[in-house]
Amino acid sequence: MRSANRTALRLTLLAGLTFSTACGSTPSARPQRSTWFKAGKRHYDQSEYAKARRVFAEGWEETGSADFLYYIALCHEAEGSYEEAIAEFKRFADTGRGPRQNEALLHVERLERRLRAENGR
Repeated sequence: MRSANRTALRLTLLAGLTFSTACGSTPSARPQRSTWFKAGKRHYDQSEYAKARRVFAEGWEETGSADFLYYIALCHEAEGSYEEAIAEFKRFADTGRGPRQNEALLHVERLERRLRAENGR
């Protein structure tokens, strides 16, 4: 089932790419970063965090854009998976790219405080 969903998503994204190419846009070997982002953001905005996380992970794998790591972390945070969120925010901050490094580190500090409070430390 998971493989079928992934295949369906890729086909949808490639269909959009084919359409944009046919309309005179610059051809590309793979879907644009914005295509992955829009698909993931749509799921995120509907509180479908696991689906959004999978799409953002695909975007990361396909484009190498570190911004996807930030959004993967936000999904983990929204799901209550704070340790995973911390790991992804740190991974994003370690890339040294993008305008959100400081914001990611602030998320890490806040989530670490939250975990300490929940664990009674």
